[in-house]
Amino acid sequence: MKDDNHNAATHRLDDPHDYFHYIEVPPISQDLVVGANDGSAYLFGEPDPRRFYHLAETSRLPTARLGSKIAIQKSVIRAFLWEQQNRSFANDNVEALIRLRLLLLKFLELFRPMEVQGSTAHDLDYVQLAYTALELSKIIRSLTDKPKR
Repeated sequence: MKDDNHNAATHRLDDPHDYFHYIEVPPISQDLVVGANDGSAYLFGEPDPRRFYHLAETSRLPTARLGSKIAIQKSVIRAFLWEQQNRSFANDNVEALIRLRLLLLKFLELFRPMEVQGSTAHDLDYVQLAYTALELSKIIRSLTDKPKR
């Protein structure tokens, strides 16, 4: 007997109307923060390893061990915090507006090669631009279709 919930979850990315998950994230080397000093500086704006270790031990903060060092991934921490905050959004528009902001930032990042002197349109990642543009239009359409409560 097939597990419909499992199939729905594994094929969610195959939805032709959901391109958000196809948009690339930074390489792991740019996404990884290793060590309590750097982790706390990323989270709190200043190095405070005791505070960082305390948070890692007393919360469900997603961390990993790399040898003797503690590590976090910026994208995972953002997703973790997003999920925590998502529960307190007043309505669906708040989430859509935040998602719109992130997509616009990604869109601008994708056009950054055009700012470099000597670069050509060939330097652009057209697949990522297309996915991002489709997601942007979907979010804008959802915000302008009808008011949400």
